[in-house]
Amino acid sequence: MIQDQNKLNLKKDEDVISNKEIEINNQKNILSKDEIKKKVSNLNELIKKYQIKRNKYNANIIELKKKYTSEIINLLNPLLTQYVDKNDIKLVVDKKNILVGVKSLDVTKNILKILNDETKNKKLVDEN
Repeated sequence: MIQDQNKLNLKKDEDVISNKEIEINNQKNILSKDEIKKKVSNLNELIKKYQIKRNKYNANIIELKKKYTSEIINLLNPLLTQYVDKNDIKLVVDKKNILVGVKSLDVTKNILKILNDETKNKKLVDEN
């Protein structure tokens, strides 16, 4: 939701910059060199502001991803420990590090179901 709003804001800024650029190009033969320099300078300022805003949005998204990843890991670790103890599992290995394995040993779906139920209970996931 935040990301969509940021994209919308950035798209508006991109459109303004694009329109200004087209306007300058259309007026190159009409305006004096000083006026063109002034308009190009203003355009460059808009571009700098846009880049700063885009970088700020990207940094904000990265921070949110870190925060939510940390929350999920903090929630997942005790669930994994509990699942391993309950089902007498000796070792849990990350799926991406497995080259070949027996499908019956894959507990990913079970863990994801437990995690999904837990996140709904703790209201970490917005269903809308």
